[in-house]
Amino acid sequence: MHRPSVARRSSISMTVIDYPWTKTKEDVAAFYNVEETKGLSEERVKRDLERYGPNELPAEEGKPLWKLILEQFDDLLVKILLAAACISFVLALFEEHKEEDSLVAAFVEPLVILLILIANATVARPSSTAALGLPESLIPVQLLWVNLVTDGLPATALGFNPPDLDIMDRPPRNPKESLITPWLFFRYMAVGTYVGFSVVCSATWWSMDATNGPKLSYWHLKHHFKCRAGGKEWEDIDCDVFDDPHPMTLALSVLVTIEMLNALNSLSENQSLIKMPPWYNKYLLFAIALSMSLHMMILYIPMFNTVFQICPLTWEEWFAVLKISFPVVLLDETLKFIARRYIDISPRNSELDELEGK
Repeated sequence: MHRPSVARRSSISMTVIDYPWTKTKEDVAAFYNVEETKGLSEERVKRDLERYGPNELPAEEGKPLWKLILEQFDDLLVKILLAAACISFVLALFEEHKEEDSLVAAFVEPLVILLILIANATVARPSSTAALGLPESLIPVQLLWVNLVTDGLPATALGFNPPDLDIMDRPPRNPKESLITPWLFFRYMAVGTYVGFSVVCSATWWSMDATNGPKLSYWHLKHHFKCRAGGKEWEDIDCDVFDDPHPMTLALSVLVTIEMLNALNSLSENQSLIKMPPWYNKYLLFAIALSMSLHMMILYIPMFNTVFQICPLTWEEWFAVLKISFPVVLLDETLKFIARRYIDISPRNSELDELEGK
């Protein structure tokens, strides 16, 4: 291979070698007039640093935060998922023949999916920004599985819900009243926000606190993209831990479990699960069992592990999933209590309360 002459080297001393990927190491050493065993002297390094600047890639042009977040939605599966959530929302909006408790489940599902996507886009920004740096909690194919498969069976079974126990005590619904009242909207947002928060927390729990996890700090999680560049902070950290499927598996399992608990919450709009227990709708129990069986299938069959980028969970991890998921029942029971006590007070119940007070 032709070696550049001394004259050639001097004429391009202010530039770099042409097509370096085509050169051998001997060509590069000859071009820069260095010996392979000795390398560059400190004087040469200092001189080249002043002449050429640091050996680093040019800085990327800064982008507004909103553009960085919107870039996370530029994915085919995410677009399909957004379309499915919007279709579910529109169908729920126009299916006026449904009972209100079924409408709760119908609206919560697309809202939860949208909140998860927004949380992922905001919290799981890739390494182009240090301000938003946690690893991804969920990927589009996992959200697609939840939205189209595991949620479908319970949502269908909710159509067989029995009427509420206090249905005869309620006044007729005002035909001019909007389908989604401010209270219902607040309820959807409260439950959806908790779901998004739980999914992100479950993913970080394994990395920070699990006994079989790497016991990382929050700083390491937030700056995980700097790991492979090395540094004193990363000396005792195996960077492959950030590719471990456990965080995503926990996040997906929490999302599926919470959705099953939300289906139980939707047995009644305002009645407690104590008064209307789950066996009031046996079809719903069967649908939940089948959905959880499908989730177990993708967890414990290796072929599906590869497709969904997940792994089997231990008993400790399942216990953590239940601890993170179950508070959604307490949250919804609290909202139902507030609705019964202060929001949906029928005239008949008010009169009875006044008589009892007298």
